[in-house]
Amino acid sequence: MTQNSSKIQGKFYPLQHEEWLYACRELTQAQLTVLYYIRTNDPYNQGIEINCGEIARLLSKPERIVHRQTISRALKELVDKCYLPESQDGGNE
Repeated sequence: MTQNSSKIQGKFYPLQHEEWLYACRELTQAQLTVLYYIRTNDPYNQGIEINCGEIARLLSKPERIVHRQTISRALKELVDKCYLPESQDGGNE
C-alpha cells in the first residue's frame, strides 16, 4: 500500500472499532449505510438537513438503485434504536 503525502481535508467522524462491530451486528445494510452517511457529513452531531431523495440518489449506482423510502425507513429505525436523535427522523423527504 502506498501512502499519499497530501493531507485529507474535511470533517472526520472518530469511528471506534467496537462501535463499528456493534453497529454491524445490530443494523441492516441500509441502516449502516445511512448511519455512516450522516455521521461522516455531521461528525460533531450539530444537525444537518436530511433529504431522503438526495441521500438515495447519492447512494445509488447503476446496478443498485436506493429508493427514498428505504432511506426514510432506515432513518426511522436509527432513531428508534437511538443511533440518531429524533430531530433526524427523515421528516424532509
